[in-house]
Formats: sequence, structure tokens, C-alpha cells
Amino acid sequence: MLTYYVISGEYRAADLKNINSLASLETKKLAVNATTDGTIIVGDAAVIEPDIFAANGVIHGIDKVLIPL
Repeated sequence: MLTYYVISGEYRAADLKNINSLASLETKKLAVNATTDGTIIVGDAAVIEPDIFAANGVIHGIDKVLIPL
């Protein structure tokens, strides 16, 4: 299930505002939208802590668990 949360490449929050979908390592498409107030929505989860930089990529904290369909 962890591979459902991992995307190949490095996307900062500013990048996500211009993307409609991303493919997880599990090859599932995740819808990506930006609301009028700038909140980024991935699937049905809001990004609440964007751009946490790590040695091997960028992490974005979300407000709920994503359930693969």
C-alpha cells in the first residue's frame, strides 16, 4: 500500500498547482486539483503540510488516508 503514496520524480507544491493527475508507483492515477484559495487536493485529501524536503525527494503531508480503489 505504501507505493500508492509514492510518485516518481520531485514535485513541489507550486508544481502541483499546474498538474491534473499523477501516477503512483502502484501505477494508479491520482487526481490533483488546486482550489480557489490555493489548497492542493490529491485524490480526496488536502495537502496540509507542503514541501517537506528530504535527501531523496519532497514530502507533502495530507489530512487523510488515501484508499486505493
